[in-house]
Amino acid sequence: MNLKKYYLGVFILFLGFVGFNYLKHNWNYLSASYKYHFKELSADELNQYAALQYYKNINDHFRSKEDEITRAKKALEVESLFEQAADKGSTLAKLNLVTLYLRKKEEIPVSQIFQLSKEAAEAGNADAQFRVGVLFHQGFGTDINYQKAMYWYKKAVEQGNPAGMNNIGVLYQRGLGVEQNGKISTEWYIKAANLGYANGIENMFQNYYRGLNGLPENEEEAMRWREMCYYRSEDIPIQPVFDFNLNIKETYPNTCKS
Repeated sequence: MNLKKYYLGVFILFLGFVGFNYLKHNWNYLSASYKYHFKELSADELNQYAALQYYKNINDHFRSKEDEITRAKKALEVESLFEQAADKGSTLAKLNLVTLYLRKKEEIPVSQIFQLSKEAAEAGNADAQFRVGVLFHQGFGTDINYQKAMYWYKKAVEQGNPAGMNNIGVLYQRGLGVEQNGKISTEWYIKAANLGYANGIENMFQNYYRGLNGLPENEEEAMRWREMCYYRSEDIPIQPVFDFNLNIKETYPNTCKS
């Protein structure tokens, strides 16, 4: 009898431990889910809940390897949440919605991507300002206009955006909308590279390796740039970013990637 009580006590402790760890790792999500279902959320609160759900779905798939049908259903639910937040006026939700649209394999709403990006850019979001610059640069959802691309890149750069710095360098290197100028182009690449931007580093490597943009061909100097660590790419993450334990982390951490 005492042995049975002992094993029962151990089992209860085990269940308590499992339950505690579940709550510990899912508290942020459970709390946010409760608020979503029982409280009227503001636009930004709804965007944060949608982002939390987005990263939870990634974690769930990593843990349980869900089938494609389940993943697709969850993805549509997250997209709907971002759409609701965007309709309410969340700038980040508009940016996140564009990111989701661009990642979709099926036909993407090009005109909507441009409109949402422009609205977020006009609201002052640096990532959105960079993205609008790219849309004008490539003629995606709008006509190609290098002057407007430059305008939006510079707006992003005013907020320290290294992607905008790099693309200003691209415009000067190719003479798109401005007089071709290798010296100015290189200055912008260096600024982007020094902020850990991968494309800026790669452009410095390519120009030294091939002797382009007014730089001498110098393989040793090229490799010095190639070996420089980076932490920022052109990819714009769903924001806010949540880690594996569903805690908010830096959107662009200042740490090197191999």
